[in-house]
Amino acid sequence: MNTRPRTVSKSRLRMRAEDRRAQLLEVARDLFSSIGYKETTTAMIAARAGVSEPILYRHFTSKLALFHDILEDIASEAKARLQNIATRGANAAERLLALVEEFPRISEERRNLFSIVDRALASAKDARTQELLCEYYRGFEALLRQLVEEGHRDGSVRKDCEASSVSWMLVMYGVGFSLLSRLSWVCPGAEPNPGEVARLVGAMIRPQSTS
Repeated sequence: MNTRPRTVSKSRLRMRAEDRRAQLLEVARDLFSSIGYKETTTAMIAARAGVSEPILYRHFTSKLALFHDILEDIASEAKARLQNIATRGANAAERLLALVEEFPRISEERRNLFSIVDRALASAKDARTQELLCEYYRGFEALLRQLVEEGHRDGSVRKDCEASSVSWMLVMYGVGFSLLSRLSWVCPGAEPNPGEVARLVGAMIRPQSTS
């Protein structure tokens, strides 16, 4: 009978470590979105994940480092979703308006993740969190600005609609929607209609018909 201990490949160990890291991130996301970063402790994260705090610290040097990884993941996911939407439409204006109309739906669908960003925006004090938030919003602004500039070239967006002004206006619309939609209990029914917002933005940016 072979009594030699079984060896486990490094790849399997690494995969288990990655799975554990993913689990800790998921647990932390749930806690950060439900009770906030400040109120969440590493002990709470570890307990909900069914591990000890030393295990958590093998994967993340601190709660703040874990939080930064979550912000990066949220930004990557949101960017991928918006880039996919930005391919829909026959011209740049249509693609831009698709983003305007779809963002509120994405915000509602991923409310738990966007709430983490909203909380960070309201309370970020450390330089790295501020840097990540800046990258997050600048990434959206760059995508929108690119579409406006493409619209100038293909004739679907008015030339006098300055690209960065339009793009930042739409970023601020998105931020405002994300923040205020979570306060619907204050003013029930006050949320804007995404289709109507897209129609109004379209009326603003599209060249006037000469017919």
